[in-house]
Amino acid sequence: RLFPLQEISRNPDALSITPAKGKVVRAWTDPEELERLFEKQIDTRLHTGNKPVKTNGLLRMQEFCHVVFHDFEKETIIAVGHSLWFRSFFRTFLPHTVEHVSKKRKLINGGCVGFSLQRTETPDGGEQFMIDAKSITILYGGF
Repeated sequence: RLFPLQEISRNPDALSITPAKGKVVRAWTDPEELERLFEKQIDTRLHTGNKPVKTNGLLRMQEFCHVVFHDFEKETIIAVGHSLWFRSFFRTFLPHTVEHVSKKRKLINGGCVGFSLQRTETPDGGEQFMIDAKSITILYGGF
């Protein structure tokens, strides 16, 4: 199942036209088969609509990580989103000592990358997340 991400950008191409928890509908130019595909493969239960003005990308990325580890019983999550979100995600959750192209360049349009996200508990009961740099695999396109 696909879960839309909360974008970082305020650009028009990063705004959602699907209302919070609403049904994803096809454009009038899309083939009718997409309607059935959307119903089967897109889950909007966690889609809260466009981001509030008084928030920031770091909080939304941390919330995404929290949801991945606490609200799913799956080992594999497919997340789709804007390339700026993914570049920010890699910059935030790859170790600071790791040099990787994903920290400097955005995914190409339609690009796809796989990686392992790890979670650890902090001594104060909080949690931290990290991408395993060795797990990053370009599945389509690239940075």
